[in-house]
Amino acid sequence: MPDELRPGAPEQTPEQEPDRGYVPASPAKRVLAWMGVVYMVILIALSTYGLATGSLIRGAAGIMLAPACLAFAAIQILKARDLRRAGASPAGAVVLAAVGVLAGLYFLADGVARVAAQL
Repeated sequence: MPDELRPGAPEQTPEQEPDRGYVPASPAKRVLAWMGVVYMVILIALSTYGLATGSLIRGAAGIMLAPACLAFAAIQILKARDLRRAGASPAGAVVLAAVGVLAGLYFLADGVARVAAQL
């Protein structure tokens, strides 16, 4: 009876790679995961307010845009770090990160001001 048909024989074939164990997510995936967590908190807060009061909050678009802009900036910072390690110029990624931070802060301040005016 061949080894692979015998009970208790290992099912791993020579073509398969051995299990490497835990492989952590990349920093970019972590940034996007945290952005998703922030969006879920915002959506829960907005829907809870709507259910509790019977009226929706208007002007929350800035609050909804801010996490995406800030996550974009964080990914550009990670890209700039990788470019610097590779010996390339990170100037473009740094400029885009600065634009993302400025846009995110503007949208956040505008959204919070609009929402606070309704409360």
